[in-house]
Amino acid sequence: MEYLYRKGVLYGDLKGANVLMDDNRRCLVSDFGQSEMRSEAYRLTGTPPPYGTLRWQAPERMVSHHNRLTQEMDIYAFAICCVEILDKSTMPWQHRDDFAIVRLVTEENKRPTFPKRASVALR
Repeated sequence: MEYLYRKGVLYGDLKGANVLMDDNRRCLVSDFGQSEMRSEAYRLTGTPPPYGTLRWQAPERMVSHHNRLTQEMDIYAFAICCVEILDKSTMPWQHRDDFAIVRLVTEENKRPTFPKRASVALR
């Protein structure tokens, strides 16, 4: 992600399913369909495209209808990816529907819980 930022690209859909690992165990970001490179389509159509997958979206993205993607939104998604990884690829909020997730994150300021077994593995 740091490499992308240095190149002026905001990603917009960071989640575990979009991170691949090569034979040298380097993580590679894939699926640039949501990236800021789509701005040309917006310029031509005037229709703001949606960003990201709800469970990884930053709270400000969930509640705002503006089309401005920020690095902070990608960083929030990275944090959710970390929880996903530490929880052995369990989808965040796996037992909640989209409406419940938006309410929890935006109205109750909740985040997915840190996996209990991860704290043991980190010692």
